[in-house]
Amino acid sequence: MAHRYHSGTSRINVTNCYFIKNCVGIRIGRYGNSPLYALYDIKVSGYEFESNFYALSFHGGHVSHINSVFKRNKLKNSDSSNIMIFVPLKSVGLKLNLGNLENNDTIDDGMNHILGSVWSIYNFSYDTIYAQGNLWDYQDSTLIDSKIYDDNENPALGKVDFKYFYRAGRIDRDLIVKGKFLISGDIIIPESVKLKIIPPAEIIFAKNFDILRQGNDTSKAELIIYGDLKIEGEGKTTFTSDGFIKEKGDFYGIVFKEKKEMKL
Repeated sequence: MAHRYHSGTSRINVTNCYFIKNCVGIRIGRYGNSPLYALYDIKVSGYEFESNFYALSFHGGHVSHINSVFKRNKLKNSDSSNIMIFVPLKSVGLKLNLGNLENNDTIDDGMNHILGSVWSIYNFSYDTIYAQGNLWDYQDSTLIDSKIYDDNENPALGKVDFKYFYRAGRIDRDLIVKGKFLISGDIIIPESVKLKIIPPAEIIFAKNFDILRQGNDTSKAELIIYGDLKIEGEGKTTFTSDGFIKEKGDFYGIVFKEKKEMKL
């Protein structure tokens, strides 16, 4: 997706496509560095990218007029970087949104699966890139960051903000969940631990995916309760998947191993 001359406003929504073994799955940007004043709103969702050199490439000079939002996509096994950002000019106002859970919008809630490449994101720009609420190769922030090229590797560059990532594994202390809780593999609540959910809340499981490959179904995530589960407060609590198209059986469900205390 690129342009050289254009005036006016374009709103582009692209959904539910599959790219495999290309140089680039999607390239967004423009040719030339002269400022333009047209506006592009680009929303990409439901895409699957596999074994490309780059899954997503964002290149350009003056690109402040290109608003790009990526949500509920699957990017995996790119030869170089799943997401390559190359905007080498300062103060251009890069507007690339891979997930922002700190605003009131729901159109940019992340839930992208970014897996299995040399670099998850290579940020060669001077802007902060929001990549919150996504599923990575790891559940540890240090390990996630080790596959992101940003200001840690080059202090002159912008930061990639990847907070609120998916979780999996054993929870060793009492946990209170508000808002969204993203699950990439089996979550285990031991006998001595309490899980409290305060509505309104969404418990969101990765669709047909278990990063740990454990439990009753090694291909689907589950919430396994040995301890206590409480839902306290007014409002709706939803257990759902992150699928662009949601289907029955997207995740295994909730498994109660030993009932000590349960309030729903």
